[in-house]
Amino acid sequence: MGGGPFAALFQFSIFGYCLWGVGRLFRKIGISQLIGQIAVGIVLGPNLMNYLPDSYTICRADKMKDWGDQDWQGEITSTYTVWCDQEVSKGEYSDRDTCLEAKGNLLRDKYCLKNPDTFTLLGHFGVSLLLFESGLHFDFEKAWAIGPRALAIGLMGTVLPLLVGAFMTKQFLMDDNEPSMAPWAVGVTLAPTSVGISLKLLMESHALSSTAGQTIISSAFIDDIFSLVLFEVLFQMQDNGGKITTSALMPGVYGFVFLAVGAWLATSAFPKIVNKQLHKIKEMYPKSSQMPNFPPANQALCFLEFGVILAYAYITHLFGSHLWGCFVAGMTFAKVHGAVYTWTYQTKRITTWLLALFFAGTVGFGIPVKEMAKPEAIWKGLLMGWVAAVGMKILACVWLPENKWVVGWAMCGRAEFAYLIAQMAKSQGMMSDRIYAIVVWALFVATLVAPFGFNYYLRKAMKIGIIEEDDDHLEHEDID
Repeated sequence: MGGGPFAALFQFSIFGYCLWGVGRLFRKIGISQLIGQIAVGIVLGPNLMNYLPDSYTICRADKMKDWGDQDWQGEITSTYTVWCDQEVSKGEYSDRDTCLEAKGNLLRDKYCLKNPDTFTLLGHFGVSLLLFESGLHFDFEKAWAIGPRALAIGLMGTVLPLLVGAFMTKQFLMDDNEPSMAPWAVGVTLAPTSVGISLKLLMESHALSSTAGQTIISSAFIDDIFSLVLFEVLFQMQDNGGKITTSALMPGVYGFVFLAVGAWLATSAFPKIVNKQLHKIKEMYPKSSQMPNFPPANQALCFLEFGVILAYAYITHLFGSHLWGCFVAGMTFAKVHGAVYTWTYQTKRITTWLLALFFAGTVGFGIPVKEMAKPEAIWKGLLMGWVAAVGMKILACVWLPENKWVVGWAMCGRAEFAYLIAQMAKSQGMMSDRIYAIVVWALFVATLVAPFGFNYYLRKAMKIGIIEEDDDHLEHEDID
């Protein structure tokens, strides 16, 4: 007799099979896997085939609090009529009904942001793990040596896409039906560089330890730090009616203070204490025959890493985003022996799958297919991608005396964080489906072309000896 959860299990298995297969296919032909994963999410998701059960792919509020529902419409009308009349008098909305519908949809989306569907929740978990791993790779010594240059690249690489993206949105995309925060939301979405893609490209090319490699990684880290600040300011502005107030800026201040404290701990007492205790554990409990590659000292370190990421994420959640805490937590372990190996040994595969679910479920499921297919979205998205997302990152590096094209193209990559900002901005009512579709096309351009441009100029630089290949590659880093 059939029954039970087999139907759902079978559907999830087919979905995972497609994710893996399409991702591998895209990688084989030289295109980033995340594009294939997003494509799977679009095709099998709720906006096209709706292959998976709604209970796992659609937020509960999306199903229960639609504007067409009379109870939900009545609740919003009774609560926000006076507020909407004031907004209409200010010229923010054309009429009361439009305002009430927009407010209802915004409240519904905010509910979904705090109570997401299963795929969105797992995807955000994957992004958190990746940011921790990004922090683990922070090289403090080389960061100090190339600090001014990396700071300039990171700052310009954040500001230029932000301003140009906001300008293009304001001039060419805005109309009476678009949210007033849309230009800034688009600018902030286009600002961050993907540390993950930069790391992957440099490690595959064995150029991570080179001066150019560390310039790229340090600049990408600084770029992401500024982008995290902008991310917090953006959503604080949304809560303050689009105004930059002291309360909107304070999370950024708290974030920099927290970052400074985390950097101090990572370079002073923390690694010394942890390394000393891990050495004692290694002496007390030698390698186990059952887990020769993951002895008790590594197990204790893994437990500590997860504890710190939970603590830091909770602290930064109180004044902003948990993502900041995830990054600083990883940075705290950057000088701890065996931290990178321990983390990747335990989380590499689960992070890979969770990120695949992020791109397919969180990003792919949320893409408005009808809007994406419109000619306007395609050509405007491609234009914004080349000008704001790619062109401005390269422009931020043209002043470098050497390796400007290598660094510039490496900074063009977009991945997890950019798509996360776009998705959250859309869910908070800062982007319409129309603008969101254009932004996703722009991110697609940067995601697709960055690896090709980077590999071309990197191979050219390595061929003439400007950049040297790494002498050694990390396979297993034991605890001293």
